Amino acid sequence: MILEEVSMIGPDLYNLLLYRSFHGRRIRWSVQESEYDKLGSAFGRMPIVIHLGDFLQKKPIGGHSISLIDDLKERERSKKMPENFPPEFQQAMKVFCQTPIERLCFEFQASNRIKEPKLRALMDFIRNPPKKIPAEIQADWDSIQLKDDDPRLLEERFQVGHMIGIYWSTVARWMMMRAKRDAKALKTPLILVQAADVSKPPMPVAAAKKLMNVANPKDSGNMHGMLALHIGMRIRLLDALDEKKTLVKDAEGDIVRIEPHPDDQQRMEEGLRMGAGIIYLTKFPKGVWVRMEKYDGAPFTKLLQGQCSTLLPADTQHLVFIEPRASDPFVFREFTVTRTGLPISHARAITSTACQGRTMRDGVIIDCGRQEGGAHPKEDDDWWLDLYVMLSRATRLEDLSLMRAPDLSFFAQGPHKTLRTQLAKFASRTNACRKQAEKIAKELGLAAYVRPE
Repeated sequence: MILEEVSMIGPDLYNLLLYRSFHGRRIRWSVQESEYDKLGSAFGRMPIVIHLGDFLQKKPIGGHSISLIDDLKERERSKKMPENFPPEFQQAMKVFCQTPIERLCFEFQASNRIKEPKLRALMDFIRNPPKKIPAEIQADWDSIQLKDDDPRLLEERFQVGHMIGIYWSTVARWMMMRAKRDAKALKTPLILVQAADVSKPPMPVAAAKKLMNVANPKDSGNMHGMLALHIGMRIRLLDALDEKKTLVKDAEGDIVRIEPHPDDQQRMEEGLRMGAGIIYLTKFPKGVWVRMEKYDGAPFTKLLQGQCSTLLPADTQHLVFIEPRASDPFVFREFTVTRTGLPISHARAITSTACQGRTMRDGVIIDCGRQEGGAHPKEDDDWWLDLYVMLSRATRLEDLSLMRAPDLSFFAQGPHKTLRTQLAKFASRTNACRKQAEKIAKELGLAAYVRPE
């Protein structure tokens, strides 16, 4: 078993993985339910479980938002411990943190994504800052701050690149702005697709307008209320279409055609002939044709080539037709709502959570701003993780452009103290594991294959 992005796996999910693995292997491997969360029987006695990730990345979202390596005693002291935190979750954390070194080895040596010296030096400083900020690091940090009328934003790498914000309220505005701008640049009409909501009891118009403008699609059936689309727009899936065929959540592709309802056919054709402007659809479209990046299993390639010899399978094998779907019921205020819409979002305007694990080779505009007041202020420790994730998506320093960034001194203290303590424990276990591996290698006559320090 391979657990990817393990920093975002919370104790609840880890416990679930332990329990389901136990059920899948209990008969053949004689695992008792009382032992499913003990070291000797973890994951149903699966022989190899690989944990991949970096705990300087984002914590789990939703639920308790507790990491597998959090210090629960410190949380109690600081009054950040959730009420009635289940003992099963606490045991899952112990299993993860106490796994013997001969079974699990943690080590992060370098990021192969970041090869450019300046950005690598900046990220090394953020991870492990010295007592004094080096002058060259300060100069590099100052150079990537966004300025008024910054000419870099007109460069192609930023025009086609990513925009990242911590909050959906930021990203939702960017999505509309970006779609309007890109449609104009591509000389193609902007098409506005409004989701269809059914509520019980019937929702007043004022509340319906509020629901239509909810920024985070997770709060509205995993679909946006108003979706701005255009041909050539890069999209990502908000939900899996077919996991067996790589059409998984966050898979990306480019829109090649929007198939309107017959009542909107004339309106669509006129808009396409004009080559610009905005088309307001009166009926929900039949769907959207998308050329998916990592999908090549379209079943109709020969049929299309038979209809038109220029439609080669190499061009059509990536095509997927995304149809409208109905969401599971969700609650908005006192209403139970079912939404019909398209489970897609703009792929170039995304949140800090969605960007984790991605490599961005064009320009990256980052809104570093955080909510400091209100009911849910973002604390320094969580803000540090957001900033670290967003900054580490680019491959070159010059491809970063930052809005509302903190002073570099914010990073001078390094990661949260508890996180540093836990990572230091992992480092000591890694060293012990390496020495043990070297000893075994020598005993087996494999000393020549051991890499020297």
